[in-house]
Amino acid sequence: MKTFAIAITLLLWLIISFANGKFIGGTISNYFYNRVARLTYRLVWERGAGPCGSTCSEKDIGKAFTSLPPALSSLRWRCTAGCQPADTDLHDVSYTLTALSNSSGSGWEQGEKYFFTSAWKVNHTYKIELSGLDVLASSSGLGKMAAAFDLGIRNDTGVPNASPVSAVPAVLGVQYGCTTVINIPAEDPDADSVRCRLAAPDECGDACTSAPNVTLNWETCSLSVPATPEFGYDPDKDYLVTVMLEDYPDYTISVGDQVRSIRKPISKIPTQVQHPSPTPPPGPLHQEAHQQNTHPDQPYYELVNVYYA
Repeated sequence: MKTFAIAITLLLWLIISFANGKFIGGTISNYFYNRVARLTYRLVWERGAGPCGSTCSEKDIGKAFTSLPPALSSLRWRCTAGCQPADTDLHDVSYTLTALSNSSGSGWEQGEKYFFTSAWKVNHTYKIELSGLDVLASSSGLGKMAAAFDLGIRNDTGVPNASPVSAVPAVLGVQYGCTTVINIPAEDPDADSVRCRLAAPDECGDACTSAPNVTLNWETCSLSVPATPEFGYDPDKDYLVTVMLEDYPDYTISVGDQVRSIRKPISKIPTQVQHPSPTPPPGPLHQEAHQQNTHPDQPYYELVNVYYA
Protein backbone atom coordinates (compact mmCIF):
# COMPACT_ATOMS: atom_id res chain seq x y z
CA MET A 1 0.00 0.00 0.00
CA LYS A 2 1.34 3.44 -0.99
CA THR A 3 0.82 6.77 0.75
CA PHE A 4 0.83 10.05 -1.16
CA ALA A 5 0.71 13.62 0.12
CA ILE A 6 -1.61 15.69 -2.04
CA ALA A 7 -2.65 19.31 -1.66
CA ILE A 8 -6.35 19.91 -2.18
CA THR A 9 -8.89 22.63 -2.23
CA LEU A 10 -11.23 21.24 -4.86
CA LEU A 11 -13.34 18.10 -4.76
CA LEU A 12 -14.05 16.86 -8.26
CA TRP A 13 -17.38 15.00 -8.54
CA LEU A 14 -20.84 15.36 -7.07
CA ILE A 15 -22.21 15.45 -3.55
CA ILE A 16 -24.96 14.11 -1.43
CA SER A 17 -26.13 15.07 2.00
CA PHE A 18 -28.18 13.59 4.82
CA ALA A 19 -31.13 11.92 3.08
CA ASN A 20 -29.05 9.62 0.89
CA GLY A 21 -25.59 9.92 2.41
CA LYS A 22 -22.94 12.56 1.69
CA PHE A 23 -22.08 11.88 -1.92
CA ILE A 24 -19.17 13.70 -3.55
CA GLY A 25 -19.28 12.31 -7.08
CA GLY A 26 -18.98 9.54 -9.60
CA THR A 27 -19.13 8.24 -13.15
CA ILE A 28 -20.17 5.12 -15.06
CA SER A 29 -19.14 3.58 -18.38
CA ASN A 30 -20.14 0.61 -20.53
CA TYR A 31 -18.38 -2.02 -22.62
CA PHE A 32 -20.23 -4.76 -24.51
CA TYR A 33 -18.41 -8.03 -25.16
CA ASN A 34 -19.44 -11.61 -25.88
CA ARG A 35 -23.16 -10.74 -25.68
CA VAL A 36 -22.85 -9.25 -22.19
CA ALA A 37 -22.77 -5.60 -21.14
CA ARG A 38 -20.24 -4.71 -18.45
CA LEU A 39 -20.95 -1.47 -16.58
CA THR A 40 -18.20 0.00 -14.41
CA TYR A 41 -18.82 2.78 -11.91
CA ARG A 42 -16.73 4.85 -9.53
CA LEU A 43 -18.32 6.68 -6.58
CA VAL A 44 -16.87 9.09 -4.03
CA TRP A 45 -18.48 9.81 -0.66
CA GLU A 46 -17.60 11.90 2.33
CA ARG A 47 -15.50 9.74 4.61
CA GLY A 48 -17.71 7.74 6.95
CA ALA A 49 -20.88 8.28 4.89
CA GLY A 50 -20.18 5.76 2.12
CA PRO A 51 -20.38 1.96 2.02
CA CYS A 52 -17.18 1.67 4.07
CA GLY A 53 -18.99 3.11 7.10
CA SER A 54 -18.13 5.35 10.02
CA THR A 55 -15.06 3.34 11.06
CA CYS A 56 -13.49 3.42 7.58
CA SER A 57 -9.68 3.42 7.63
CA GLU A 58 -6.76 2.70 5.33
CA LYS A 59 -6.89 -0.93 6.50
CA ASP A 60 -10.18 -1.28 4.61
CA ILE A 61 -8.71 -0.44 1.20
CA GLY A 62 -9.19 -3.37 -1.15
CA LYS A 63 -12.19 -4.71 0.77
CA ALA A 64 -15.61 -5.21 -0.83
CA PHE A 65 -18.49 -3.53 1.02
CA THR A 66 -21.82 -5.09 0.03
CA SER A 67 -23.85 -4.34 3.16
CA LEU A 68 -24.99 -0.75 2.78
CA PRO A 69 -25.93 1.68 5.57
CA PRO A 70 -29.62 2.64 5.71
CA ALA A 71 -29.00 6.03 4.07
CA LEU A 72 -27.66 4.30 0.94
CA SER A 73 -29.83 1.19 0.78
CA SER A 74 -32.47 2.72 -1.50
CA LEU A 75 -30.05 4.05 -4.12
CA ARG A 76 -30.05 2.09 -7.39
CA TRP A 77 -28.57 2.36 -10.83
CA ARG A 78 -31.74 2.08 -12.92
CA CYS A 79 -32.40 1.50 -16.61
CA THR A 80 -34.88 4.17 -17.69
CA ALA A 81 -35.14 3.49 -21.44
CA GLY A 82 -34.50 0.54 -23.73
CA CYS A 83 -35.01 -2.17 -21.12
CA GLN A 84 -37.89 -4.63 -20.86
CA PRO A 85 -39.65 -3.90 -18.61
CA ALA A 86 -38.97 -0.18 -18.41
CA ASP A 87 -37.54 1.32 -15.21
CA THR A 88 -35.57 -1.78 -14.31
CA ASP A 89 -33.25 -1.71 -11.28
CA LEU A 90 -29.75 -2.80 -12.32
CA HIS A 91 -27.53 -2.56 -9.26
CA ASP A 92 -27.03 -0.90 -5.88
CA VAL A 93 -24.13 1.43 -4.94
CA SER A 94 -21.93 -1.10 -3.12
CA TYR A 95 -18.25 -1.19 -4.09
CA THR A 96 -14.68 -2.15 -3.28
CA LEU A 97 -12.83 0.63 -1.47
CA THR A 98 -9.96 1.88 -3.66
CA ALA A 99 -8.82 5.15 -2.07
CA LEU A 100 -9.22 7.09 1.17
CA SER A 101 -8.17 10.55 2.28
CA ASN A 102 -7.14 11.58 5.76
CA SER A 103 -7.58 15.33 5.91
CA SER A 104 -8.01 17.61 8.86
CA GLY A 105 -11.70 17.79 7.95
CA SER A 106 -14.06 14.97 7.08
CA GLY A 107 -12.10 13.64 4.09
CA TRP A 108 -13.50 11.28 1.47
CA GLU A 109 -13.64 7.64 0.40
CA GLN A 110 -13.67 6.27 -3.13
CA GLY A 111 -14.74 2.91 -4.46
CA GLU A 112 -15.26 1.08 -7.73
CA LYS A 113 -17.31 -1.85 -8.95
CA TYR A 114 -18.59 -3.41 -12.14
CA PHE A 115 -21.64 -5.50 -12.88
CA PHE A 116 -22.93 -7.43 -15.88
CA THR A 117 -26.26 -7.58 -17.64
CA SER A 118 -27.04 -10.16 -20.29
CA ALA A 119 -30.47 -8.65 -20.98
CA TRP A 120 -29.02 -5.88 -23.15
CA LYS A 121 -28.81 -6.57 -26.87
CA VAL A 122 -26.68 -5.26 -29.71
CA ASN A 123 -28.13 -2.54 -31.95
CA HIS A 124 -30.17 -1.14 -29.06
CA THR A 125 -29.78 2.06 -27.03
CA TYR A 126 -30.11 2.07 -23.24
CA LYS A 127 -30.41 4.93 -20.78
CA ILE A 128 -29.56 4.62 -17.10
CA GLU A 129 -29.46 6.93 -14.11
CA LEU A 130 -28.72 7.15 -10.41
CA SER A 131 -31.28 9.56 -8.95
CA GLY A 132 -32.58 10.92 -5.67
CA LEU A 133 -29.23 12.46 -4.77
CA ASP A 134 -29.47 15.03 -2.01
CA VAL A 135 -26.76 17.44 -3.08
CA LEU A 136 -24.60 19.10 -0.45
CA ALA A 137 -23.59 22.17 -2.45
CA SER A 138 -25.95 24.92 -3.60
CA SER A 139 -28.90 23.42 -5.49
CA SER A 140 -32.65 23.75 -5.81
CA GLY A 141 -33.39 20.09 -5.12
CA LEU A 142 -32.33 16.49 -5.68
CA GLY A 143 -29.74 15.62 -8.30
CA LYS A 144 -29.01 12.64 -10.49
CA MET A 145 -26.41 11.18 -12.84
CA ALA A 146 -27.53 9.97 -16.25
CA ALA A 147 -25.87 8.05 -19.08
CA ALA A 148 -26.87 6.72 -22.50
CA PHE A 149 -25.23 3.77 -24.28
CA ASP A 150 -25.71 2.96 -27.97
CA LEU A 151 -24.76 -0.70 -28.49
CA GLY A 152 -25.07 -0.54 -32.26
CA ILE A 153 -22.54 -2.50 -34.33
CA ARG A 154 -20.06 -0.06 -35.88
CA ASN A 155 -19.20 -0.52 -39.54
CA ASP A 156 -15.60 0.59 -38.90
CA THR A 157 -14.82 -1.90 -36.12
CA GLY A 158 -17.44 -4.60 -36.57
CA VAL A 159 -18.28 -4.61 -32.85
CA PRO A 160 -20.78 -2.73 -30.64
CA ASN A 161 -19.87 0.82 -29.68
CA ALA A 162 -18.17 1.35 -26.32
CA SER A 163 -18.78 4.45 -24.23
CA PRO A 164 -16.09 6.96 -23.22
CA VAL A 165 -14.32 6.49 -19.90
CA SER A 166 -13.65 9.35 -17.48
CA ALA A 167 -10.66 9.21 -15.16
CA VAL A 168 -11.05 12.33 -13.04
CA PRO A 169 -9.33 11.90 -9.64
CA ALA A 170 -11.38 12.11 -6.48
CA VAL A 171 -9.82 15.42 -5.49
CA LEU A 172 -8.07 18.23 -7.33
CA GLY A 173 -6.71 21.60 -6.28
CA VAL A 174 -8.22 25.01 -6.95
CA GLN A 175 -7.46 28.20 -5.06
CA TYR A 176 -9.78 30.97 -4.08
CA GLY A 177 -8.71 34.29 -5.55
CA CYS A 178 -7.46 33.01 -8.91
CA THR A 179 -8.61 31.14 -12.01
CA THR A 180 -7.84 27.43 -12.21
CA VAL A 181 -8.00 25.39 -15.42
CA ILE A 182 -8.89 21.71 -14.92
CA ASN A 183 -8.32 19.28 -17.77
CA ILE A 184 -10.91 16.51 -17.54
CA PRO A 185 -9.10 13.29 -18.53
CA ALA A 186 -11.08 10.91 -20.72
CA GLU A 187 -10.52 8.28 -23.37
CA ASP A 188 -12.59 6.20 -25.74
CA PRO A 189 -12.02 2.47 -26.45
CA ASP A 190 -13.06 2.97 -30.10
CA ALA A 191 -10.60 5.87 -30.56
CA ASP A 192 -13.45 8.34 -31.02
CA SER A 193 -13.03 11.98 -30.07
CA VAL A 194 -14.38 12.74 -26.59
CA ARG A 195 -16.16 16.08 -26.16
CA CYS A 196 -17.50 17.73 -23.00
CA ARG A 197 -20.48 19.94 -22.26
CA LEU A 198 -22.43 21.07 -19.22
CA ALA A 199 -25.27 18.72 -18.27
CA ALA A 200 -28.88 19.62 -19.02
CA PRO A 201 -31.59 19.45 -16.30
CA ASP A 202 -32.82 16.04 -17.52
CA GLU A 203 -29.26 14.75 -16.93
CA CYS A 204 -28.58 16.27 -13.51
CA GLY A 205 -32.05 16.85 -12.03
CA ASP A 206 -32.45 19.84 -9.76
CA ALA A 207 -28.75 19.88 -8.87
CA CYS A 208 -26.98 21.16 -11.97
CA THR A 209 -24.09 23.59 -12.35
CA SER A 210 -24.21 26.28 -9.68
CA ALA A 211 -20.61 27.51 -9.96
CA PRO A 212 -20.80 31.00 -11.49
CA ASN A 213 -19.06 31.94 -14.72
CA VAL A 214 -17.32 28.62 -15.37
CA THR A 215 -16.36 27.91 -18.96
CA LEU A 216 -15.99 24.44 -20.47
CA ASN A 217 -14.11 23.93 -23.72
CA TRP A 218 -16.14 21.49 -25.81
CA GLU A 219 -13.17 20.09 -27.74
CA THR A 220 -10.42 19.95 -25.12
CA CYS A 221 -12.62 19.22 -22.07
CA SER A 222 -10.81 21.92 -20.08
CA LEU A 223 -12.83 23.56 -17.32
CA SER A 224 -11.97 27.10 -16.25
CA VAL A 225 -13.03 28.06 -12.70
CA PRO A 226 -12.61 31.79 -11.93
CA ALA A 227 -12.85 31.47 -8.14
CA THR A 228 -12.67 35.18 -7.39
CA PRO A 229 -15.08 37.67 -5.77
CA GLU A 230 -15.32 39.55 -9.07
CA PHE A 231 -16.92 36.49 -10.68
CA GLY A 232 -19.38 35.90 -7.85
CA TYR A 233 -17.50 33.37 -5.70
CA ASP A 234 -18.03 33.29 -1.95
CA PRO A 235 -15.29 31.61 0.15
CA ASP A 236 -17.99 30.31 2.51
CA LYS A 237 -20.06 28.59 -0.18
CA ASP A 238 -19.81 25.27 -2.07
CA TYR A 239 -20.47 24.98 -5.81
CA LEU A 240 -21.39 22.33 -8.38
CA VAL A 241 -20.28 21.70 -11.95
CA THR A 242 -22.08 18.89 -13.80
CA VAL A 243 -20.46 17.66 -17.03
CA MET A 244 -21.41 15.17 -19.74
CA LEU A 245 -18.77 13.39 -21.86
CA GLU A 246 -19.76 12.21 -25.34
CA ASP A 247 -17.98 10.20 -28.04
CA TYR A 248 -17.93 11.54 -31.61
CA PRO A 249 -16.60 9.56 -34.60
CA ASP A 250 -13.78 11.20 -36.56
CA TYR A 251 -15.63 10.50 -39.81
CA THR A 252 -19.17 9.48 -40.74
CA ILE A 253 -19.95 5.88 -39.78
CA SER A 254 -22.98 3.69 -39.23
CA VAL A 255 -23.80 2.46 -35.73
CA GLY A 256 -26.53 -0.14 -35.99
CA ASP A 257 -29.18 1.39 -38.24
CA GLN A 258 -28.11 4.95 -37.41
CA VAL A 259 -25.69 7.21 -39.28
CA ARG A 260 -23.30 9.07 -36.97
CA SER A 261 -21.38 12.05 -38.31
CA ILE A 262 -18.55 14.00 -36.71
CA ARG A 263 -21.22 16.25 -35.19
CA LYS A 264 -23.54 13.56 -33.82
CA PRO A 265 -22.53 11.86 -30.54
CA ILE A 266 -22.96 8.13 -29.98
CA SER A 267 -22.98 7.67 -26.19
CA LYS A 268 -22.74 9.90 -23.13
CA ILE A 269 -21.50 9.47 -19.55
CA PRO A 270 -21.61 11.79 -16.51
CA THR A 271 -18.78 13.43 -14.62
CA GLN A 272 -20.01 15.73 -11.88
CA VAL A 273 -17.89 18.22 -10.01
CA GLN A 274 -18.04 19.96 -6.65
CA HIS A 275 -15.57 22.44 -5.31
CA PRO A 276 -16.02 23.41 -1.66
CA SER A 277 -15.05 26.79 -0.31
CA PRO A 278 -11.24 26.97 0.09
CA THR A 279 -9.47 29.19 2.59
CA PRO A 280 -7.25 31.70 0.78
CA PRO A 281 -3.55 31.42 1.61
CA PRO A 282 -1.81 34.44 3.15
CA GLY A 283 -0.91 37.49 1.07
CA PRO A 284 2.29 36.73 -0.86
CA LEU A 285 1.30 33.12 -1.51
CA HIS A 286 -2.12 34.16 -2.70
CA GLN A 287 -0.60 36.72 -5.05
CA GLU A 288 1.80 34.16 -6.50
CA ALA A 289 -1.00 31.67 -7.08
CA HIS A 290 -3.04 34.34 -8.85
CA GLN A 291 -0.14 35.33 -11.11
CA GLN A 292 0.75 31.76 -11.99
CA ASN A 293 -2.85 30.74 -12.71
CA THR A 294 -2.08 27.54 -10.85
CA HIS A 295 -2.90 24.18 -12.42
CA PRO A 296 -4.85 21.65 -10.31
CA ASP A 297 -1.88 19.30 -10.05
CA GLN A 298 0.22 22.12 -8.59
CA PRO A 299 -1.78 23.41 -5.60
CA TYR A 300 -0.11 25.30 -2.80
CA TYR A 301 -1.69 24.40 0.50
CA GLU A 302 -3.86 22.18 2.73
CA LEU A 303 -1.97 18.87 2.67
CA VAL A 304 -3.84 15.61 3.18
CA ASN A 305 -2.79 11.98 3.06
CA VAL A 306 -4.34 9.82 0.37
CA TYR A 307 -4.14 6.05 0.69
CA TYR A 308 -4.38 3.78 -2.36
CA ALA A 309 -4.51 0.04 -2.77
